[in-house]
Amino acid sequence: MLKAYIVTHGKRYDGANPRMTPEGFAKVASQRSKLPATPSEVVVGTGDRHIEVCDAVDLEPTRYSAVIGGAEALDSVKHDGEDMIVLPGGKMIPYHMDTTEKDLGPSMRALVLGLKDDAVLCSGRLSVIALGLTLEESKSGVVYLVEHDGVQIFTISEV
Repeated sequence: MLKAYIVTHGKRYDGANPRMTPEGFAKVASQRSKLPATPSEVVVGTGDRHIEVCDAVDLEPTRYSAVIGGAEALDSVKHDGEDMIVLPGGKMIPYHMDTTEKDLGPSMRALVLGLKDDAVLCSGRLSVIALGLTLEESKSGVVYLVEHDGVQIFTISEV
């Protein structure tokens, strides 16, 4: 059975390609003991906050992939009462028009299936959402264990 770990970024600032707040960084750093001492590989998203996750848990990246997180962010800013996605340049689009969660699922599953056992992904909540958790079930600043039974089933649980 394949086991991989996803570390989600902690609380972040609003805006385009946001970084984590000091509190968010500290929360992620406190999760290091839940990860393998020597991960087989460390895959890092391309947003600033994903790179900071890797720094917070004191790991060295082996590669980067926007599949597990890019610069865009669901922002707490609402426009006419609607949640907005902030793109890297600062443009905001309505959350309901962004299909990343749905589109990302197959790529995220393929990425995880190609990992070595005990790999660590430095990411955000979107990664676990793409693997089957809901927005409400996903949390920031935590470690998730992702297991695959070798056939079809992904199991995702908070460590």
